[in-house]
Order: sequence, then structure tokens, then C-alpha cells
Amino acid sequence: MENGKSANTEIDPELSKRITALRFLLSTFVVTIHSGALAEMFENYGKGVEVSKFFLSSENFITNHFFICCAVPLFFFFSGYLYFAKRESYGTMLKKRLRSIVLPYFLWIFSSFVLFFIADSAGLTRNHVADKTAAGWLKIFSGFPADEDGTFYPFLIQFWYLRELMLVFVLSPLIKKIIDKWPILYFCATFIFWQSSLPLHSMYGQAFIFFPLGYCAVKYNITAAKIDKLEFRELGIVYGLVIAAQTAEYVLNRHDFQILQALNIILSCLLILKFAGLWVKKEKIFAGLQSLSVYSFWIFAVHTPLTATVVNKLILKFIPAVTPKLLFAIFFLRLIFIVSLSLLSGILCKKLFPSVFSLYTGGRIRRNGKLIA
Repeated sequence: MENGKSANTEIDPELSKRITALRFLLSTFVVTIHSGALAEMFENYGKGVEVSKFFLSSENFITNHFFICCAVPLFFFFSGYLYFAKRESYGTMLKKRLRSIVLPYFLWIFSSFVLFFIADSAGLTRNHVADKTAAGWLKIFSGFPADEDGTFYPFLIQFWYLRELMLVFVLSPLIKKIIDKWPILYFCATFIFWQSSLPLHSMYGQAFIFFPLGYCAVKYNITAAKIDKLEFRELGIVYGLVIAAQTAEYVLNRHDFQILQALNIILSCLLILKFAGLWVKKEKIFAGLQSLSVYSFWIFAVHTPLTATVVNKLILKFIPAVTPKLLFAIFFLRLIFIVSLSLLSGILCKKLFPSVFSLYTGGRIRRNGKLIA
């Protein structure tokens, strides 16, 4: 036994393909999550626009619900599954994660900070780095202490995921032991915390539920074939009912049932894993998704605030007059541009500076058809 895994543990080949097929798509989901607050963006640049309640509700619904909400939970699940399914020691794992998580974490935050410090000093962007105190520097790299709204985001807000991912990796032996002894108690406790209003409940809740679920998939030999035994029809009906209930919440301006979002996330994860099974059967589709998967981490890291700031500037320059009717078109146009520009920058960096690309993506590069992470 190594790391609590049996000697004959293997990664399910079909599930591995689905994970590869989903990496790029899930990164675009993360971009979508951070593409909200369009009206706030215009206001920040001195171009306030009248926004209807319908647009605000629709924007919030798109960026937080449907399949979009499964992105981060699935990334946690994939990390847990791949780690526990591999035969590597705890020490080996930590060394690898220093390269694939910790190093990119600090490189991206430091590089982004320097770029925005220069841009702020030149008056090209609003002041992103005003607080130069010790607490301010701590906030930039760790996300602590909390923001005024009670959130704990580092300078690159999406990097809270890497921060929590490294934490669950470090605690993985303890998490495994607790699940082996008290699985029901563990998941009940973490689920209650996830559904609470305590600080960090969403971040830690997702990390300490879905990463361990990856271990459970290994422990109980949950394969793609077993997931496929769940019928699309039944899952779709339940999912439709959950979406209908959440829509009613928005119409009534009530958000009292957090359990609905949890069900949405779980059902979205199952459905997207099943959809991925259809994509991997199509050789050309899978080949394309496999090629794009190399850039998933780059897109995740560069999309905000770096790429988003560039796209925002372009939109403000070429669409000077913004009307409420244009907001939906701008929302989707902005999303497409952010994904496209992020992908293009990754392709160019990988082609022109492969060693830099490898360094900033934690060694994530495809060799002999396999993604090395």
C-alpha cells in the first residue's frame, strides 16, 4: 500500500479520456463565471449604463448556474482522483505539486502584480495595488485578510482554487484516514459547512468535498462505465426540476435554498461527465479537445485580470455608446474575446517560448499524447 492505495490501483482509461476532453471546456466555464458584473465594468470606467433587473438576473444566472457551476468542483474531483489512483508516495506528490501548483501560483501573481503596477503608474489602468502595507502584500499573495465584502481572494482571484488545492493535497493523508473510518460523518459535516454562511464556506466546502470524492471514486472503483449506468433521461428530468426551482427563486427574488445550488452542481458534474463520453467517441472531436487541453491552465491563469482588462479597453474604445439592448450581445462577445485572446497568447507563448510556457503552467505539456502535470 502506498498513500493508502492498493498495489493494483489503475486509472480508468475511459475516465482519463473524459478528464482530458473536459479540461479546456471547464476552463472556459471558469472564464464565464468571471465574466459577470458587466454593468459594474462600464461604471468603473466612467460609462454608467441603465441596466434592467432582467439583465442582472440573467447575467447572474448564466455565470452561476447551468453547467457552468460544475467547473471548479470537477477540477477538485479530477485532482483527487488522479492523485489517489497513481502509485506515488506522499513526498513525491509534494515535490511534484511544488512545481505544478506552488511555483505557477507565485509566478503568475508576481508577474501580474508587476504588470499592473507599471500600468497603474502610467495611468493606463485604475489603481490595483494601492495598499503597500504588510497586510496589503499578504493580501496580494494569499488572499488574507478578508476583503470588505468578506471574500478571501488573492491578487488573481481565480487562484483561490490553487491555494485550496494545495491545502487538500497537504492534508490528503488525514482526509483519507477520516473517510476510511467515518465516511458518512465526514461528508455530512463538510456538506453542512459548505451550505453554511461561515467564512470560506464555498471555497473550503468545494475543496473538502470534491477532492475527497476523487478518493472515493478510486476506493470504490467508480469507473466511467458505472457513471454511464445513470440514464440521461432521469438525470435530465431531475436537473430540469432543479433549474426550474432556481428560476422561480430568481423570479421571486428569493435565495433561501442553497441546497438547490448544491444539487445543481452535483447533477451538472454527472451530466457533463456523461456528455464527455459522447465526445471521446468522436476521434476528431476528442483530438481537438486533447490539443486544447494543454492550454487549459494558461487560460485559467491569464483570463482575469490580464486578458479581461485588454478586452474591456477594446470594448470601451470601439463601443462608445452602450444601450441596455446591447448588453447581452456585449456579454457574450466579451466572453468569446477573452477566451480567444487567452488561448492565442498561450499558443504563441508555447510556440515562441516553450520553456516559459512550461514554467508558468507547472510543466503541463503534452508528450507522446499524454498531458504531463
